[in-house]
Amino acid sequence: LGRAQLTPSRVQAYIKLAGKKYDLSYADIKRQWGIDADFATLQALLTANCPPQCRASKEPQRDGDEVTLWYTQAGTRQLTLKKDYATKRITAATLQSNGQQIELTYSNWATIDGQLIPTTINVVIKSKQLNEQTAIKLERITLNQKQSYPFKM
Repeated sequence: LGRAQLTPSRVQAYIKLAGKKYDLSYADIKRQWGIDADFATLQALLTANCPPQCRASKEPQRDGDEVTLWYTQAGTRQLTLKKDYATKRITAATLQSNGQQIELTYSNWATIDGQLIPTTINVVIKSKQLNEQTAIKLERITLNQKQSYPFKM
């Protein structure tokens, strides 16, 4: 249905059904859709990891098999992670900042280069300019490898 490539400076995407192409900086995304995120944060969330520069803001709370952790990031971002107590695997994440909210739930895991990665990610984005939900299905996953060819849509 589409393709996307995230780099440290840009997001390029093609949505086949809508026939739309995007080539935007993270500042453009914040301006256009009100989504405050950067490459390192998105990369961590898409791989079901805690983003960099997070500081615990509350003590973790366990409710049965689920543990909730609260963090602040980049001063204004609030991050909530839900983990499975037995596997310690992140099952859900919510990133909030300046009226935006990005909710992710993870399923269907695969081991790629020794790292456990979710291959299905349900995403709900709510901001002043955008209210959307989708499911991301990752295929042909490559981690931490420089691309030697241009991204083509």
